[in-house]
Amino acid sequence: MRAGARTIGLLLTAAVVACGERPAKAGLLGVERADRTDNRDRRASPDQQWASGGSAPVRDAGSACDTATARVTAQRGLPISHVATCDHIAEADGLAGYYVLALRARCQEDLCGSTSMGWFAVQKATADVFEVRDLTNGKLGRRVTGGS
Repeated sequence: MRAGARTIGLLLTAAVVACGERPAKAGLLGVERADRTDNRDRRASPDQQWASGGSAPVRDAGSACDTATARVTAQRGLPISHVATCDHIAEADGLAGYYVLALRARCQEDLCGSTSMGWFAVQKATADVFEVRDLTNGKLGRRVTGGS
């Protein structure tokens, strides 16, 4: 049950953030605390296999954004709210079998330069997330492991 509650919490937080609203700090702390707890159990739990690169398919670009956001922020030790938006590449222009997107961070200053967190590819069939090393030539970089 914990995996289901965590997933729902992550999706709700991502939805609130995507709408441009600032989620309550107490709510974010609860999700982050649950995330740390779940990280200890992740290796042993088959229900969470998809969260670390399992075999659950990704159905659409929005789900790919949620997956990439969760993994990249976990790997970098950031709260999910750090990601403000995902910029998707049209499927016809991307890599076959992947959703390709850029993650953009929230601007924390009055004047910001780039908020790019990088380009990522989420494999449609397995939900594995990879850094994109060369977008023009479609070369993938290292796998994002979500905190490992």
